[in-house]
Amino acid sequence: HCVNWYGAHMEMMVSNGLNRESAASISARIAELGFNCVRLPFSTGMVVDTGPDGGYVRPPDPQTSLAANPDLQNLTALGVFNATARALTEAGLLVILNNHISRPQWCCSATDGEGLWYTTDYPEESWIRSLRIMAATFRDDPRVVGMDVRNEVRTTSLGVPRWGGGDLALDWPAAAVAAGRNVSAEDPDMLIIVAGLDYCAFMCHVGKRPIHMTEPDLAGRVVYTTHEYPWFHAHLQSRLFVGLAIQVFAGLMAALIVVLASLRLWAWLQLRLHWALPPAPGRECCPVPHSRRCAAALPCLCTRLLLSSANIRGLLIAAVWTLLAMCFLVVSLHQRNGCSFMETYLGIGFSALAMIGGGISLLQWLRFGA
Repeated sequence: HCVNWYGAHMEMMVSNGLNRESAASISARIAELGFNCVRLPFSTGMVVDTGPDGGYVRPPDPQTSLAANPDLQNLTALGVFNATARALTEAGLLVILNNHISRPQWCCSATDGEGLWYTTDYPEESWIRSLRIMAATFRDDPRVVGMDVRNEVRTTSLGVPRWGGGDLALDWPAAAVAAGRNVSAEDPDMLIIVAGLDYCAFMCHVGKRPIHMTEPDLAGRVVYTTHEYPWFHAHLQSRLFVGLAIQVFAGLMAALIVVLASLRLWAWLQLRLHWALPPAPGRECCPVPHSRRCAAALPCLCTRLLLSSANIRGLLIAAVWTLLAMCFLVVSLHQRNGCSFMETYLGIGFSALAMIGGGISLLQWLRFGA
């Protein structure tokens, strides 16, 4: 059972709560609560940035952020992180290191520019260097068991990350493999934890490139991670329930359209192909001069369904809307099990279009020949 100890990746560069209690006290409390594992986030900048003296960067206000830990106040940010992790492992807890963000700040939003594993200020080389430094720092501690190489990969202004595809600037599994190999170069026993796409909500891309199977040097050490949030469920439930309800309604409407269209077309064919219909009592000739066409239904249908330009136009309009509605329905069924938020939204949107198109189609068939 893991818990996330937030804070070291943010502007203060120390884990939350160290202004109130010692790292040892908090670690002991985590163990008392029944957890055996702690995920400890850090930022790339916390590791690779340098202070005025040319060494590792220091927390900006240690007297405040480390008020309950005076023994840590003269350390670098990396030194404080190291001491925090050691306190956890000394309490018998396992530790997972997590590269949470590049610039020290809160994560995550759609506009923070931090969705990829690099940014304009922190290139991929900085990310890799931070991972190697962290892996080397803790390689002698057997309770530091894993490296979560990047938190919640997602779309940014720099591009849309993909699971594969060959574009190294956006190919997340390729970047994760590179990260894993660099971490392994420092600590060959460390687990390599790889997040899914779209805020770590979707893992269905993994089958396209299962790096746990395709990379022999990482075999047995790749762990995939996914994140669950209440607001994620709102999107997924709308896909499963709202989208499904719309599709069922659109499907019923499509069936009604098919039945109605069949009846209308059959009546029209009776008028156009009267010569092929066997004689039957009650079949009356149409009251149209110089016409011998007959209708099996009411005689008034005869004059309404003759091959006039208006009816040809109505027939084509109804048929086109029916075809569009069916296309929307097919696309929505395909997108309903999509593997990203965009595909989820597209599935719901096409379901709505199928319903709207079906309604228009139904009205057109009702008007046809009227």
